Amino acid sequence: MPSIKREVYKLLGGFIVLLILLFASLMFLNVKYGISTDTENMLVYQGALLERSYNSTGSLPALVNSEILSVYKEVEDIPAYIADGFPWPEMGVAILAEKQLYDGLGKSRYVYAMKYAIKGLNTPIYIISSYDDDLEKQIQYEASIREGSLLYIGVGISMIIITILLFVKVLYWRLLSPVETLFDWVNSLDEDNAPSRKRLKYIELVNLAEELKDNIRKQKEFIDREGFFLRTISHELRTPIAIISTSGELLERLSLRNAIAQRATDRIMYAVDNMKMLVQTLLWISRKSDSPLPVAEIDINALIHELVEDNKYLSQDKDIEFDLDKLAAGDVLHDNYGTVQLVLMNLVRNAIQYTHEGCITFESFSSTVTITNPVDDDNSDQKVESSYGIGLYLVEKICEAQNYRFEIMTETNTVKATVTFTR
Repeated sequence: MPSIKREVYKLLGGFIVLLILLFASLMFLNVKYGISTDTENMLVYQGALLERSYNSTGSLPALVNSEILSVYKEVEDIPAYIADGFPWPEMGVAILAEKQLYDGLGKSRYVYAMKYAIKGLNTPIYIISSYDDDLEKQIQYEASIREGSLLYIGVGISMIIITILLFVKVLYWRLLSPVETLFDWVNSLDEDNAPSRKRLKYIELVNLAEELKDNIRKQKEFIDREGFFLRTISHELRTPIAIISTSGELLERLSLRNAIAQRATDRIMYAVDNMKMLVQTLLWISRKSDSPLPVAEIDINALIHELVEDNKYLSQDKDIEFDLDKLAAGDVLHDNYGTVQLVLMNLVRNAIQYTHEGCITFESFSSTVTITNPVDDDNSDQKVESSYGIGLYLVEKICEAQNYRFEIMTETNTVKATVTFTR
């Protein structure tokens, strides 16, 4: 992806090249048409001199006939190669025509021709100026004139280049420097070292910096509130969990023979263990500790079967089926049991809780688990977003902290959640 600085340099470089080409073209046109205009003025001036002499004496003076300038009364008097080279009847009066021709000896000559009308004469006169190309090439012009012209051209080009470089420098200082200042600050987003309005110069950059600072403050406030909530709820849960745990252990020591009471006690202790893992995981997330969580061997197949059984009560009075046949047997994951259990527990619970009828499919391969459940046709996207909000938020936070890959998407009347525990 190109940077603004490089793009500006490319545009300026292209602009400079175009400017030089334009300047060179203008110089070429100026020289080309300057010579033609000068020659046209010379021929018109010669015709005006003849006209003034004719008005004074009543007759034309002796006509000029030289290699450079010649005047003729009739077309028949003009050398044949020139007479045949121009459309004299169609030529306008006092209009210059020019063409490269070859004389009778085959020599190249560049010829200027003009038809000029003198008041009082019934026929126009023909003014010709021609140059021998070979002879002109052999002429050695005055060296000082040539060197002076080259000097002026060099000075002109140098001034143009210096002007362009100064323009680029000013443009960079005025436009790119504030942008680079803002970019350097964006890399750190340090509120204490935010660039001042004077350094940013332009209202658009100032507004952008203010918007970034406002977003940073809001994000910090949200993170602080989130951390406070996680720490508070984790600490507040410790006391009731401890009480329930102690009471459950007391019930176990009483050695009740009643099977119903024993099952209730087992469920209480199972829930307490889950709550302990939840509190431990929430505290670990809120502290953002670099110390790793304990690792254990986890049987994915067995864990999902256990979670489905624990949450089947959510499917009461619903027409729901569970497809567990696609779970790979023997897949063992080496990871923290609490984080894996919390992620899968929330996904299983959400899938059961927000499915009204149909089949929930569970799939696993290696370290990837996919849970697919049906949803209602009406506003399925909105329902998924609202229903999966809290559980999905916790899953996303755990996956982010543990570098798991998590994806949830809505397909045709189904929601598919996929999590990969490989890091």
